[in-house]
Amino acid sequence: MDILIRKELPADYHSSEEMIKKAFLNEEYSGKTEHFLVKRISNSDSFIPELSLVALTQAKGVAGVILLSKITIGDGGKDADSLALAPVSVAPGYQGKGICRQLIRTTLNKAKMAGFQSVIVLGQTVYYPKFGIKPAFGISRPRLKCLTKCSWLWN
Repeated sequence: MDILIRKELPADYHSSEEMIKKAFLNEEYSGKTEHFLVKRISNSDSFIPELSLVALTQAKGVAGVILLSKITIGDGGKDADSLALAPVSVAPGYQGKGICRQLIRTTLNKAKMAGFQSVIVLGQTVYYPKFGIKPAFGISRPRLKCLTKCSWLWN
């Protein structure tokens, strides 16, 4: 299957939103509002257009979306800039075909090349470690000034 991963364009926003809704429709731990989260992030000062990517197929168009946004981790006056990964989504008919893996690897590489040092992720403890993401001991939600719940750190 040929997949093209590129920066998300404004013309993709509606298709991306619809795909995100479908991707989380049957997820047990989803509040079914991930598309609203993406819209809030995309309209915020934290949005980094270069780190918002889509996976495209010739047949279906947008088959996957990933988004990294700026956050600050605060600790008693010591703040550190970081990124939040929220969410990564793949259309139901394309799940399990490696698209999520391609999106994560591509966006993490782009973040590194842009000089970012870390990414915070909320997610499964089994899935994300294969990308070098590990538990962020000592980081709890009240210490994060971000738009999403965060519990994993890649650095």
